[in-house]
Amino acid sequence: MTFLLPVKIDGAEYQAHAEYTSNAVGEYYKERLKPFADVFNLGLNDTSPDTDAIRALIENGTYHTEMETALQELLDLAQNGITDPNDPVDPNRKHYLSVEMSASLNQLIKTLKAAGADIDVSTGTVNITANNVVEWKSLSVNSDAIRQVIAFTLDTAGDQNRTLQALVELIYVKTGNEILTQNLNDLETALSTTKDSLKTLTQLQDLHNKIETTKQEQSFVSFASQNYSDGNNSRPTAFVEGSGFDGIAGQASKFFQELQPTVDVNNLTNADTALFLELRNDLVQQISILTQTTPGAGTSGEAGSLLDKLKTVKSHIDMAIEKAGGVGDTDQIKRALRYWILDSQTDNAEIDGIEPGQIQREITAALSAGQSLNDSQKEEVRRYLFVFEEYYKSAAAILNKITQLLERMAQGIAR
Repeated sequence: MTFLLPVKIDGAEYQAHAEYTSNAVGEYYKERLKPFADVFNLGLNDTSPDTDAIRALIENGTYHTEMETALQELLDLAQNGITDPNDPVDPNRKHYLSVEMSASLNQLIKTLKAAGADIDVSTGTVNITANNVVEWKSLSVNSDAIRQVIAFTLDTAGDQNRTLQALVELIYVKTGNEILTQNLNDLETALSTTKDSLKTLTQLQDLHNKIETTKQEQSFVSFASQNYSDGNNSRPTAFVEGSGFDGIAGQASKFFQELQPTVDVNNLTNADTALFLELRNDLVQQISILTQTTPGAGTSGEAGSLLDKLKTVKSHIDMAIEKAGGVGDTDQIKRALRYWILDSQTDNAEIDGIEPGQIQREITAALSAGQSLNDSQKEEVRRYLFVFEEYYKSAAAILNKITQLLERMAQGIAR
């Protein structure tokens, strides 16, 4: 995980990495310091530098514009950061200056202001003239302050000043920590989405369970003979002869109505209809999140995956809404909900393209897919935690070996 600390550059607040930042930032930082180093190095190796020639080079050159542009870009880096295409965790992640780099840049700005440059970071003002550069160069000749700032600033841009132990701690451990943390964060997001999907499906199941079965009262009727037409007659004329009733022909199903699944629209509350639409919207959101998730077991759109099942459940809701004529008013929503609950199991509530009981089967399948994915994701978290632990053990072992090696070297030198 990357930690950012508040820092101040020329009095303005920025954020910086506590210790170590990306190599891309280091390279960017050093490249922008080149114009300052070039001016500093003018005549540096001459026994008797020709100050007039140096002044002419500066006045007739573009050093001042290069330094001005470089400083503006460094301040922009401090403010907005840059991405690193080689970042092992996320190539789109922003990286900023380190605390040391920020301190060095702050000192550099102080030397430029001492040379008369008009710089006010809080307002974004950066004006460096050729005369400012001449004065800055003169200060560097007469004082070690600028030399120390340039040397320190360039030194903080690289890793060469790190001890071997620091490199293990800051690069090996830091990189591994960021990769593992990012993956655990991704798994946490995936688990959260799966949990939300299971909650939505459970609520849909509860809503779908509002179906009831009823039977209308009916007389025992035979149409085989006029003499035996009313089973409720106080003096029935049907009589038993042999093994059956004379005059009553056919199977019993002809004389008794089947149990019919029903949904009383009047018993559907406004809360039911609101929940119906809310759960549909939840499905849309969860499908969108799963679609954007890196393809993997249970999250890609292959048949049987949670994403595939959620899409099917949503499509059934949409088909019921279409049959009801939309969701323009409460009555339409209630009709849509009724069609969806009846699940094509009655003649007056059939939905084209949906077989009887298919809605319930798909809800059950979606719940099963979600639970299976949830279990596999939990197992993945356990594996990552194990790797996390082993990774830190390896880092500790490396540091221990390095310490032992250095101690033996020191003992050898002492002898």
